[in-house]
Amino acid sequence: MNVAGYRSEWRTDLQFGNTYGVESELYRPFNATTQWFFALRGDATDTAFQWFDTNPGANGAFPLMQARADYFLPVQSAASVFVVGEGGTSFGSTHIGVPQFFLGGPGRLSAYGTNELFGNQYYDFRIGYLHNLVTLPPFVGGRVYAIGAYEFGKMYGAPNQSGFPNDFAAGVLAETVVGPLFLGGSIGDTGHDKWFFQLGHVF
Repeated sequence: MNVAGYRSEWRTDLQFGNTYGVESELYRPFNATTQWFFALRGDATDTAFQWFDTNPGANGAFPLMQARADYFLPVQSAASVFVVGEGGTSFGSTHIGVPQFFLGGPGRLSAYGTNELFGNQYYDFRIGYLHNLVTLPPFVGGRVYAIGAYEFGKMYGAPNQSGFPNDFAAGVLAETVVGPLFLGGSIGDTGHDKWFFQLGHVF
C-alpha cells in the first residue's frame, strides 16, 4: 500500500499448479481525492509459451509462442486512442498438424469470416478511437461508446490470402448487465465486409 504515493497499491499474484505464472499491477490515483487513476499491469504464464510433444497430423514435437500488448491513451475526458498488437509463431515448424493460430472475426480482422485465415505464424494490429457517448441507467448497464478502428494482419502460409489483409471497423460498444455488447460493421480488402455483434470480451 502507498508504494507510489497516497492511495496507491501494488499487487503481485503468483500461480502454481496446472498453470504457472506471475501477474503484477501498480494502481495509482491522479491525486488524493479523485476517482481517476492509472494502472500499470504486466503478466506472464506458461500459456505464452508452450511445447507440444504430439498434435493430430504433426510429424513431431514443436514449440509455440504467442504474445499480446494493449495500450490506451486518454486524449480528452471522454475519448481515448488505443493500439492492440499480437502475434504468434511455431519457430519455423511447419508440419504441426491441426492449425494453432487463427485470424478473422470481430477484433481480429473483423471483415473476414470467423477463423478464415489459419496457419503457424501470424501478426495482427488494431489502431482505434473510443469515445464516450452516454451513460445508461444503473439497472441497464454502464457507459456507451462509439468505436472506430483500422485493423491489419497476416497469417503466414494461409491459403488464398490477399497480399495485405486489412479493414476498417466501426460500431457501438455498450456496458450492459449481461456484459460488454459490441454492434458494428467492417469493410476490408478483396471484397470482405461484415455486419456483426459481439457479447463478452472485446479487448
